[in-house]
Amino acid sequence: WLQNGVPVSPPDEVIAALMARGYWPIPQLKTVVGHPYLRRDGSVSVAGYDPLAKVFCRPNGAFPILPPLDQDAALDAAARLCQVIEDFSFEAAPDRAAFLGALLSIFAAFEGPAPILLIEGRSGVGKTLMAQVAIAIATGHLPSPPSACGPVSIYDNFEGKISTAWADSQLGSGQLVIVAGENLEIEPGAARRCIRCRLHSSANRPDRTGGFKNPRLLDWVIGERPALIQAALSILVAFIEAGEPDQGLEPWGGFEGWSLVRGAMVWANLEDPALSNEILRNDHDQVDELRIEVFLDGWLEIERAHRRPPSISEGMEIFSLGSGILENFRDAVAELCGNPPGRLPGPKDIRKLFGELRGRVVNGRTLEAAGDSPRGQLWTVKGDANE
Repeated sequence: WLQNGVPVSPPDEVIAALMARGYWPIPQLKTVVGHPYLRRDGSVSVAGYDPLAKVFCRPNGAFPILPPLDQDAALDAAARLCQVIEDFSFEAAPDRAAFLGALLSIFAAFEGPAPILLIEGRSGVGKTLMAQVAIAIATGHLPSPPSACGPVSIYDNFEGKISTAWADSQLGSGQLVIVAGENLEIEPGAARRCIRCRLHSSANRPDRTGGFKNPRLLDWVIGERPALIQAALSILVAFIEAGEPDQGLEPWGGFEGWSLVRGAMVWANLEDPALSNEILRNDHDQVDELRIEVFLDGWLEIERAHRRPPSISEGMEIFSLGSGILENFRDAVAELCGNPPGRLPGPKDIRKLFGELRGRVVNGRTLEAAGDSPRGQLWTVKGDANE
């Protein structure tokens, strides 16, 4: 609202009139994209507003019309798209698939979210560059530093733990979310919501190596952007035109809509990007098992001190004053509850942890309920180490 060219607050009567209106039939808008994309009905949107996806398409380039497509065309398109990442060094095939799956997700308006993409590796292996590639293909330009940009949101050099609550808030953004960093820490619930791309290099200074096929990768990507987007759409559209043949993939709860991307990739002779999630969760489970072992060792010491199974409150009284093995126990309790080492969670979170660990067998031992007492449920460690 301007008065003599100066921004001012609008008059009260204008505000009152707007409030009295109650409802304004303004379409909801999640994001604006500068490229064609696959609608949920299988057609390709080249311009305008899509009320189902709540996306407005305003092309910022000349994009060719897709020709009739078959599986051979999808295979050729997959090979074309792989040229983008041929200079990156991946830990394994599922890591490559994770990035390609995230990239394809930009060009499809499916039901529900795409998983968060984690790009992980030591300094200099190309984590930031890989995130920039996604933005360059999606938008045709490059923000510096990389951040939220149209259909892509990037958290570069991420520090701290990725919590389940934070992951859920990002999945509701309507954007592809990319998190890049070294040794990313992640809660178990958040790990279920992510795919992971691990980069590696055997060089002492990977940022000083050469011999790349595309030494000016971002310039090449922006120049080839129309062809790369056509390749991404060709894989998806060809799969739909073939009737979305069953690829025998295991369902992934919460990401059912994203199965379109997974199926299209496998059909085009690429790896299933969800395999990277299985590796991520297995790695996380191994770390968790080490923490649970420390937890069981500590609770066993507390149990021996009481000469009977203690309640949670009795155990807390002892280990809060302890040292040595009980110090490690404190850290394990904190980390299993999603806190940094040394910062104890509250009683509610600790009770929840005991419930989650009950009956879980780690190296032949398990935590079990052992009756009630005036101070609450009693708990004991059962298994080889307690026999």
